[in-house]
Amino acid sequence: MRAAETYSIFLAGPYIKIDENIDHPENNKSLASTLRYFLYFALEEVGHVIYLGEDVELRNNGEKHYGSLANAVVYERHYIINHIDAVIALPSSPGSFCELGDWVSDERICKHMLVIIDKKYEGKTNYINEGVVKFAYRNHATIVYHSYEDQQGILSLCEQFMEEVAQRMRVEKLYGRA
Repeated sequence: MRAAETYSIFLAGPYIKIDENIDHPENNKSLASTLRYFLYFALEEVGHVIYLGEDVELRNNGEKHYGSLANAVVYERHYIINHIDAVIALPSSPGSFCELGDWVSDERICKHMLVIIDKKYEGKTNYINEGVVKFAYRNHATIVYHSYEDQQGILSLCEQFMEEVAQRMRVEKLYGRA
């Protein structure tokens, strides 16, 4: 990725509090929460703008736009489709499972979505692997199984994915479609 290129990323996973340190109970209650916290700051450090579903402004904007029909599903989907360059999902909590279930049905979202599933679930028979993952893959999402313990390895996967996003966006711009 070129130095001047930065992107808007929606980072889904277990609830975290970015205004607190890593020792806060919400930020270190699971491997997935510490990973999401780590990725938030690592991706932000290189200049990307990171959005989380728990962002109050995201909710406020959704309520302004959709009024009484606003809810987390609607305003997250709206924001992702209209303002986000990439989605990185760490399915590991009830909310992130629900988000992913909604997003995989939309090829527009899947085309720029990286789903990282903890390696320990690879090859297991469960609804995520047999349903959501297959649907996401069919709609052109990138699916990776990797140990949530390997934060640097996952950051590397995210950086590679963002380079692919950047390349696609450069081509779209070249052809006047972006």
